[in-house]
Amino acid sequence: MSRTLGLLMLNHQFDIIGDPGMPLWLQLLIIFIVSISGIVFHIILIKKIRVWAINDQISALSGDNNAKKAHLQNLHQKLLADKVPHKHHQDRLEAAAQTFED
Repeated sequence: MSRTLGLLMLNHQFDIIGDPGMPLWLQLLIIFIVSISGIVFHIILIKKIRVWAINDQISALSGDNNAKKAHLQNLHQKLLADKVPHKHHQDRLEAAAQTFED
């Protein structure tokens, strides 16, 4: 008997949905807010990682040449302004780095 009672009490500790002190609509609202904030966080993180990757690529392609770095940064800004898909940025930056002359 005590073993069954102990399992029921343990189960009650982890029973979030069945909590009589918190209405179901409030629980669902909390779950919704946490889910949306997680999605927004990941979207922002993906955008930040994309910016870091492009900056690393520009630094790698330009080396110590500041003029080449400025040219590649200007080209990247132009690609963003022209709404060129992100998957084409890397190829265009590599092509511009190869054809760049001082």
